[in-house]
Amino acid sequence: MRTLALLIVILLLAGVSPAFAVVHVKHDSPGPVFNGDSWETAYHNIQAGVNEATSGEEVLVARGDYQEKVVLKAGVTLKGGYAGIGDTRDVATYITAIDAGDASTNSNTVTSANQAAIDGFTITGGYTGVFCASNSPIISNNLIKGNTVAGVWLTSSSASVTDNIIEENGPHGIICWF
Repeated sequence: MRTLALLIVILLLAGVSPAFAVVHVKHDSPGPVFNGDSWETAYHNIQAGVNEATSGEEVLVARGDYQEKVVLKAGVTLKGGYAGIGDTRDVATYITAIDAGDASTNSNTVTSANQAAIDGFTITGGYTGVFCASNSPIISNNLIKGNTVAGVWLTSSSASVTDNIIEENGPHGIICWF
């Protein structure tokens, strides 16, 4: 660990930014290896990609409908809207949806983590779309709709919620409890 930290300091002093890993997720990647290193070897579900990433890394998700609940990881950025080839990203064209498929009590489509980010998704099908408790995620450029009670639920949270469309979520768009 000390060697890695020393290498990062040397690179920064030399004016070179260290490259952090990118983890890929594509529901229909061909495999046969699934390690997230490329679109061809991408994980098939978002949670597997998030679990693989470490703080400072990005998880890039290709278009498609992902039927799952996602728990974000501290310091990891989750970005949707990718074509699934190259670096092409357009959240309006390459719709990337996370659908919890379970609107029962305490079922969150996305549960946040401190310093995590989620950007470029359609978030739907949960009791709450994005649930944040005592942490500070960045929630941006998402369509959050079709959740039973609330689009975003903040409890003692200093989340940054910007440039989202939050509509058609039960009785509440955003709930804030401090």
